Amino acid sequence: MKDGGPAFGSVSEGTDDMTGMPFRDHIPGMSLRDYMAAAALTGIITSTYEIAFDGASIQRTPENESKVAYAYADAMLLAREAK
Repeated sequence: MKDGGPAFGSVSEGTDDMTGMPFRDHIPGMSLRDYMAAAALTGIITSTYEIAFDGASIQRTPENESKVAYAYADAMLLAREAK
């Protein structure tokens, strides 16, 4: 599964204090998939409704809620590709 690329990538530029040489670092940040899962997880853990995974109601544990969050993230990435 594609992860959507970086959600908050950045570039850091400067001069190394020890050598005086310029540098440029690419910092990828979290993936878009991780960002979407985190957003979905916020709603999941604040909800009082039952949660389902693969069509079955599941026990509300952090592990299960995380799986559901990534399922939502994967669905969002698929919908994004289909636009």
